[in-house]
Amino acid sequence: MNIYAVYRPDGSIKQMLTTVDDFAKVDGSVSDTTHYIDTDSGQPKPKKKYEYQLDNDGLVLTITGLPAGVNVNVGFIETVTDSEPTVIEFELPGHYQVALAGHHHYIDEDIEVSVDG
Repeated sequence: MNIYAVYRPDGSIKQMLTTVDDFAKVDGSVSDTTHYIDTDSGQPKPKKKYEYQLDNDGLVLTITGLPAGVNVNVGFIETVTDSEPTVIEFELPGHYQVALAGHHHYIDEDIEVSVDG
């Protein structure tokens, strides 16, 4: 358990916080959208862009190269990546939006894909 004192510029304590979380002092350029905290150093690190390959074969889209733990969402279909390629099978041809999200080391991304039968 961590106990923190939130204090004013004059040193008077404004509030006490008790939490299991840690805190990192950051500047105004850091946000949860663009950065994560490296737990070894306690310092903010910029999130990376996903690196992946798309293979479209008819109504089947295969995404390779994503790290484990990424939420992949297409409409009402949602899965979480593991160490294997992610395979999405569509029922109809068309244009679809694939959302990649949820991995704290990477920037969330939407991919537009077209599949045809």
